Amino acid sequence: MRIYHLPALLLLVIFYTGTANAQGAGMLSGTVSNDSGNVLPQITASLVSDESGEVLVQQTDAFGRYQFLSVPAGSYQLSFADQNFIIFVDEDPLPDEGTIYLDAMFPQSITLQQNQNLDLGIFILQRVDNTDNREANTTVTDCTGFGDNQTPQTLAYALDNARDIVIECTGTIPVPELTITKNVKISATTEVAFAAAGFNRIIRVLPGVTLELSGIDITNGDFTSGIALQNMGTTSIENAEITGHDGNVATIQNRGTLSLRNTRQYRNRILFDSVFDNTGVITGSDVIIESHISTGGPVITNRGVIELRGCQISGLGTNNVWSVNNEQDSTFKLFDCTLTRSSSPFQNRGTLEIFDSSIDENSGDQSVIESTGVLKIGGTGITNNDVFGAIINNEGSAEILNSTISSNNAGVSGIDEDYSGAISNAGLMRVTTSTIANNTRPPGGDRQLGNSGELTLSNTIIAGVESGTDCGGVTPAVSLGHNLHTDGTCGITQQTDSPFSNPGLLPLADNGGLSKTHALQPGSDAIDTGNCGNGATAKDQRGISRPQGLECDIGGYELIAAIPEPQPEPQPETPPETEPEPQPELQPEPQPEPESEPEPQQQPELQPEPQPELTPEQQPQPEPMQPPANQSGNDATDDQTNTDDNPSSTENNSQQADETPATGDNGNSNANDETEMPQAAPEPELDTPPILANESPQSSGGGTIGFHFLLLMLLLLFGKHDTTARQQSVAGFFYRFHRHIG
Repeated sequence: MRIYHLPALLLLVIFYTGTANAQGAGMLSGTVSNDSGNVLPQITASLVSDESGEVLVQQTDAFGRYQFLSVPAGSYQLSFADQNFIIFVDEDPLPDEGTIYLDAMFPQSITLQQNQNLDLGIFILQRVDNTDNREANTTVTDCTGFGDNQTPQTLAYALDNARDIVIECTGTIPVPELTITKNVKISATTEVAFAAAGFNRIIRVLPGVTLELSGIDITNGDFTSGIALQNMGTTSIENAEITGHDGNVATIQNRGTLSLRNTRQYRNRILFDSVFDNTGVITGSDVIIESHISTGGPVITNRGVIELRGCQISGLGTNNVWSVNNEQDSTFKLFDCTLTRSSSPFQNRGTLEIFDSSIDENSGDQSVIESTGVLKIGGTGITNNDVFGAIINNEGSAEILNSTISSNNAGVSGIDEDYSGAISNAGLMRVTTSTIANNTRPPGGDRQLGNSGELTLSNTIIAGVESGTDCGGVTPAVSLGHNLHTDGTCGITQQTDSPFSNPGLLPLADNGGLSKTHALQPGSDAIDTGNCGNGATAKDQRGISRPQGLECDIGGYELIAAIPEPQPEPQPETPPETEPEPQPELQPEPQPEPESEPEPQQQPELQPEPQPELTPEQQPQPEPMQPPANQSGNDATDDQTNTDDNPSSTENNSQQADETPATGDNGNSNANDETEMPQAAPEPELDTPPILANESPQSSGGGTIGFHFLLLMLLLLFGKHDTTARQQSVAGFFYRFHRHIG
């Protein structure tokens, strides 16, 4: 650990030896002691003038006394520190053992009148024993009071005896100033708040010490400085509210590293200085800062680094100054943030970066952004603000990219009114792929851009209101091409520029993204006329990819191509039109089922099918056919004889013939020839089942029919163990014989 002593620092301050000759000067004096009443020699007392910043230094004598002689009349801040004036750097820890005296501020500003001798009395410095013998963790179950280090379950006992504290009770714990001298984590599982027990700040974190605070609100502090939190170490606060503080200087005073996550700071009031005073590093995510009032200075003063992401800032009120004062050599960054309903948002002397954010509906007696440092704006909308100064008044270096500055009302600018505009540039400014439109500036007529410095434009739309002009000033803009404006006053002369064009801007609206934009009408001159390689970003202000067409559009808005419209076309194809078709197709399928049931075992099942409808009287009578020339009369006589002898056999055989399934004929009258039976299957010309069903055997002579059925019975007798093909051959033979004798 590196320790720096007072003698090394005395070269950096102005020593006051008490020999000044200022006329009308007075004297300040007092005594320093510890909390046991013992006076403290060799304590450094520093007196700082509020007007000039001059530092006067004295040390206490053996009686703990200090004296500042011949002090000019005025207002001063007085502080005290141990004689070694220990400064901790690189987050080195405090000494593990021993007693140290904490540096401290006198509780209020000191006003010294001319020729006044002012004795400030006794000032007590706090002692800290830094020996760490704590337990690992403990719980707090008593929220009725702060307690003491002898009462378990109280906050006082836990702070002295544990490194990890969990509060399990509910309520507001009144606390004296919590001076954090050792690393500690404090969290709550219930709704808990720390509130000032009297006139005191609430939390003070010493250099080199880490505090983690989760789920605990910090409320109602009342002190001169660092009311809710004075951080000189490393502090993280999450899931908490910081509210209801009232005092002279700074609700949060950060000199170390402070992290805020999912916190809300609101309704805090400071009389003489800022609500937030930072000389260290502050980072924040999901942070809400609202309804703060500072009557004597900015709401936020930054002399270090502040970086906020996903923040909401609103309702910041000040008297005749800006809400945020970013000092020289400091950095203030906003990402995905909104700043609204506040007084004159930014004064920048350092580096101010605003990306993917919205600055909307603010008002005040100064500009929206007054910058003499480095200003970077990207993917941001600055809209609907009404201020007495310019919307942006740049006297430093400014870059505006992929943004919209529109519908603002600017009063008198800080630059000469004759050549100022809603945006006034007296420094170095570059505007790329942005839209500047519809801003008004009543003094001297409406003008979008006023330039007396160096102004460069590319891929940018400038469109003024009817009563004003697009550009003005003593110096014309320099064009890098692909700019579009309406009245030719910007002096752009590149071949790709369009100085007298209609950008086709739709009204300012929420078209997606965090900030408002001007959408482009179909047919706008800005569509596909930009240059994607001329400093344009891969996405527009809303986050839409560029280009959507053949080239990037000019301005902060990229018109989305109408490619997604054909997507609904596949939807009618998804429901299959043939789904209902299988249902009717399944109905006729049972009809060919008899073809797959040729086994003789199923013949008895088909016996009920013959009905009396198949009697000769119900069948249509076919026309008589002449017997073939090669058929003898003896055959007919034999058939008649057989029929007369056995009429019942003829009827039974007729029924069996009707019940016998057959699909074809083998083309051979000899049904017993087994070698020719396989030829029956490939002959498709006969479809015997429907013919047998519709044409039952008839005869003009009983003998012929009897002979037919006699042959059929013989075939069935010899073929009852044969294959389906043999059965088909029998049926085919019956059919041909029947037709032959028809």
